[in-house]
Amino acid sequence: MFCSGSAHAQMRAFFGRIVNKDNKGIINSFVKVEKANQTFLCDAKGEFYFKADIAADDSFSFYGQGYDKTTIELDVLPEDSIIVELQKKSNRLQEAVIGAHGGRKREAVAGAGRTSHDAGCYLTFKDETALFLPVDSLRNGLLNEVNVFVTKNGEAVTNKFIVHIYERDSTGAPGEEVTDSTLVLSARKGNEWVSADLSNKKIQVKGGLFVSVEWVVGYKNDGYPWLINGASNYYSGNDSLRTFYNGQVLGLTWLHDVKPVVYRRYARTTFENSAPDKWFLTPPLVGGCKRNECITPMMYFTYTYVEH
Repeated sequence: MFCSGSAHAQMRAFFGRIVNKDNKGIINSFVKVEKANQTFLCDAKGEFYFKADIAADDSFSFYGQGYDKTTIELDVLPEDSIIVELQKKSNRLQEAVIGAHGGRKREAVAGAGRTSHDAGCYLTFKDETALFLPVDSLRNGLLNEVNVFVTKNGEAVTNKFIVHIYERDSTGAPGEEVTDSTLVLSARKGNEWVSADLSNKKIQVKGGLFVSVEWVVGYKNDGYPWLINGASNYYSGNDSLRTFYNGQVLGLTWLHDVKPVVYRRYARTTFENSAPDKWFLTPPLVGGCKRNECITPMMYFTYTYVEH
């Protein structure tokens, strides 16, 4: 597959697969050519194929959400199919426990809870929308259950999707993913809350977490591109350019005196996106029936803390 080494960049073809320790493909993982500063997205099976101008002394980085990055020099890669195994990031939260120590355990909600939906966020496959859900620092407990609302406006209501949980990084954007497994969920009939019980993961909420929804290819999902017919699709991309969506629709609601912190990223290279792993902060849309209302993705989580 590789040409002989040279000091000059030359067009080469690369193909292979990124897998976990069980030899299963890591969905929507990435390959980055470091010196060329090019990033390529793998498919639902962790497979990749691309052509790029590569210098002989370049290196490749292989990574995925929830996995440690692996960097390999070009000259040590095999000359046929490239198979790279990634290791799960060590989850330093796994050993966390809650001890009452004279206090009482309480359950609380981060986010607006079970509100009614007013609009929809129309996504295409591999798009991701993340909402930061803050937690009072005095209630630093453990995550119990994550909930997202799926409307019945979508044509393929029962398509599967992935929920991600991220810490907030130093810039305020989604940072390290804290779950140690892929959370694949689906709705039954739409206009319903879909939940994932994570209480056994012992994840600390640590002042707040990002919850995100990602529409994914694979999983026998209906991939038909349905047209958007004048529906609200805020938080789903450049509204003036978006004309279609895949699968379900994430619920949106108007919240009073709440300015949501919402980040988005896209797998494709259109609209705002210039890199498939880049997050974009979305300014809140203000409006609604009352003053100071903002449209907000419908996500929340519950957690347990100790009240002293």
